[in-house]
Amino acid sequence: MIAMRDILDRFATTLAGTAALDAWCQDKFGKDATIYVGFDVREPPGEADTPFIVIQPGAASEGDEMGMFSYIVTVDWGIVADGSTTTGQVKEMDGLKLIDELGRIILDALRGASSNVSLSSWTYTIEPVEFFPMILAGVSFTINVPHLIGGAVAL
Repeated sequence: MIAMRDILDRFATTLAGTAALDAWCQDKFGKDATIYVGFDVREPPGEADTPFIVIQPGAASEGDEMGMFSYIVTVDWGIVADGSTTTGQVKEMDGLKLIDELGRIILDALRGASSNVSLSSWTYTIEPVEFFPMILAGVSFTINVPHLIGGAVAL
């Protein structure tokens, strides 16, 4: 078993210590990303808070008779980008490229967050329309850990 809090803490410290993330955010936005572990739904991060990353607990599936425990953690991120680039007949929102670049940096960092536990699967989404010019994206990670009798798995 792994405490959900331990996963959240590991994700947060990993992202906070990722030089590639800091360099990218400084280059593109002139500041480091703010990393939230949970957030106040009455005052969620907004345009002024970008770039931001939000780490949230999802679910834990554990039990004495299970061979594998499963944990779900969601990581969302947001930027503001309202420009576009036209190449020939193609007009692309600049934010789509930026949000995906940021997502790949986050994904690469979190894939290396633990030498003992791997990210078993993930679902990656981008939401470019609903909050425009703020563009949001996220990934829902599933972490599967074998049930070890008499022991816990260390991250």
